[in-house]
Amino acid sequence: MADVGSSFHSRSQDEIFRGLYRQLRRHLPDIPESPDRIDPMLRVLMHVFAGQLHTIEDHVEGLWDDVSRAVQETICPEVSRWPIPAATVMRAELNDPIVDIDSDTVWSYREERSSGRNFLFAATAPQRLARIEIAEAHLVCGDRVVRSTVDQTLAAEADGPLQLYVGLTYDGPPSALAGTHLYLKAANEATELLRWGRWITSREGRFVGTSGFIPGALSAVATLMGISEDQDLGGLRTIDELYADVVRPFVVWPEHATRDWRPESMPAAISRPLRRARLQTKEEERFWVAIDLPEAATIASVWPVGEWFGGATLAINRTALSLLKHTGGSRIVDVTLPEPYETIFAVDRVVDAFGNEYRLRQAVSDAAAAYVYVGREHDGRLRIWLEIPESVDGVPDTVSVYYSTTTGAAANAIDAGQIVQPYAPHPGIASAVNVVATSGGIPARTRDQVTHEVAQRLRMRDRALSQTDIEQWARGFDPRILNVVARSAVLRRPRGLARGVQVTLTVNGELFTGDTELDVLRHRVHRFLNARATINTPFEVTVERN
Repeated sequence: MADVGSSFHSRSQDEIFRGLYRQLRRHLPDIPESPDRIDPMLRVLMHVFAGQLHTIEDHVEGLWDDVSRAVQETICPEVSRWPIPAATVMRAELNDPIVDIDSDTVWSYREERSSGRNFLFAATAPQRLARIEIAEAHLVCGDRVVRSTVDQTLAAEADGPLQLYVGLTYDGPPSALAGTHLYLKAANEATELLRWGRWITSREGRFVGTSGFIPGALSAVATLMGISEDQDLGGLRTIDELYADVVRPFVVWPEHATRDWRPESMPAAISRPLRRARLQTKEEERFWVAIDLPEAATIASVWPVGEWFGGATLAINRTALSLLKHTGGSRIVDVTLPEPYETIFAVDRVVDAFGNEYRLRQAVSDAAAAYVYVGREHDGRLRIWLEIPESVDGVPDTVSVYYSTTTGAAANAIDAGQIVQPYAPHPGIASAVNVVATSGGIPARTRDQVTHEVAQRLRMRDRALSQTDIEQWARGFDPRILNVVARSAVLRRPRGLARGVQVTLTVNGELFTGDTELDVLRHRVHRFLNARATINTPFEVTVERN
């Protein structure tokens, strides 16, 4: 059986002519060895015949590609080769205690050189920002304060579980805090421990267990991006796997934690240890929260706590566009997006002039659904076909396609503090700046990568069961990965040694801007392989430049 990754490639006219001439000499040995010495009329006729065969083979090659893509999309409709946008975190100075934003909130960055490119970074979904930030923090062990922002010289030792008491400033209505988020700008280890601690908001000077929550158990992806954390962006690369590092520092306030939460004087649970340590604090009302840290937490791992603030949002390199097509009275509408296929990130909406919204055929479970469209790559562009149902009274004049483009990896490595220019002013935002460098952009995958992925999924049912499977999955994750080697190894784990799989990625170093971007790729591939492999398979992923 032919290799699943093979495809038909047409020959040039000269290649076909040379092949025809070799066959002619095989049957007629007296024919001269050089084509230039044969009868001119025969040579002309052979060239004409070779040209006709070349035209036929070109048509067959195009038909082969169209059919293979259609089969792939039918078998695995979620497979795509669209790019992944770079992401960053924008911190906004808010004019009001609560500000609502949506995906039309956009910031721009222009390269500081002649003919420099312009990159747009947009909020990912409608969300609410709160003007809330940390005012003071106290780390307590038992009934002793071991660290405090009030006295930076305090250096007591801890001999038991740690609790962190934090006072937050916020001048808006408490009822509006539900669903907003707090950004923890701290060391990675401290952020992870804080996320998996139990947060308890105060009620009338007491910390009531019913108001507690664990941020790590509540995904911030749905709030920040407006979609499920399991949303597939092609190649089974989920939103959670791709943007886990940039989303991790966000803490979303659940409704039960903010219900009846009010600013108040310092609760006795922290005021008594502070008096015992003879530390003086300002008598100001705060929004208080107690955090029971995990057992693994130490003073060095969580202190200093860093800077905590609201008004932060995830922004991705995305440009929202739309295209209006006149139907001309026809019920079959063909729309071709003008941007190169490799830059298309998503088709957000397809809607006609009557307000009927069309959905992607592969995403609709009902085969008899009326309002559907089909999208295919054609001549390097995304082509969309839809048929207006006969049940619609009349034919709408227009069909509008709303879609997004991205520059992929080109938007990586814009340093923190560089994105400050609003694309369009927002009345609730005085200013904004990116607090982390942009990262995570991935170019569009190649057609061969998609073909191999479909074959791999059919054979192994979306799992990696051997070292060869692991190599195939990792190679298809990012087109900048040139080679993957997986081998059995003894890995050093937090609790000792364990047998696992060591995966070495060889990448095109010229397409990466620095070691930070390589680290992002390494973490992403590690999470991706963990999701594909059998349970309890330890991985160690390393990246090498070619």
